[in-house]
Amino acid sequence: LNKALLEKEADGSRPEKRQGVYLTPSEEYGIFVQDMTPRQDQERFFEFKPKWLVQSPSAPAKAKRCRTCALREMRRAANVISGRGDRDFCPLDLLSTQDTVLDEVLGLMIGDDVGALKPIFKEKVQPLLSRLRVLQVMHSHVGLDDLNGQQMPSASGTEGDGGPESSASCTLFDVLIGMTIRDCSVFVRYNTGKSKAEAEVKLGDLDMKSAKLEKWADIERQLISGGWYTGDEHVAEDGGRRVCRALQGR
Repeated sequence: LNKALLEKEADGSRPEKRQGVYLTPSEEYGIFVQDMTPRQDQERFFEFKPKWLVQSPSAPAKAKRCRTCALREMRRAANVISGRGDRDFCPLDLLSTQDTVLDEVLGLMIGDDVGALKPIFKEKVQPLLSRLRVLQVMHSHVGLDDLNGQQMPSASGTEGDGGPESSASCTLFDVLIGMTIRDCSVFVRYNTGKSKAEAEVKLGDLDMKSAKLEKWADIERQLISGGWYTGDEHVAEDGGRRVCRALQGR
């Protein structure tokens, strides 16, 4: 495989930013991922990151934004471009049962073809996201108290969105698992000329995240202290001040 990568570098087909990085021969494990590239003209493909399908355990009780939308607004105010696979939608809307909400979310994801994609999304994507949400609730050691490695109450004074209480007894592995399932990707390939049952939906980017505890903790502190969760941020220009519809009325 490393030989193949060198050949790709030689013919210019490997992205420049990835050049010089190779597989470790001593690694005992690897993950094979199905190639989801469209194979014919009628096939379509798109990917997205569901991100945080439940609220951060350390978000304020009166939060009007989920963790993903709060971070997006903070980055937007600082003119920081989001990463690949990110879209301008609220992750809490991904499991909505309302057609109008799904139309908006899918429109932001793919721009068109919403009519063909919505049945596939309801039947094949939402069940996977429901399972992912359950796992995020189970693996909820991602709050400030976990990242700081101290026992202290969350900013909301609760145990988070239905998950176990964060504590100093959680391990680094617990934190990394929680972060990994909050940064994976969903890959969808479907054929516009075939039934929705033949669409393929896969999860990817499930490699364990490296420990960036101080960075994650610093982001969380900024979101809380800057008012990005609650919509009380002060910016020079109007950034839209978008809030999450799923958190309205709180």
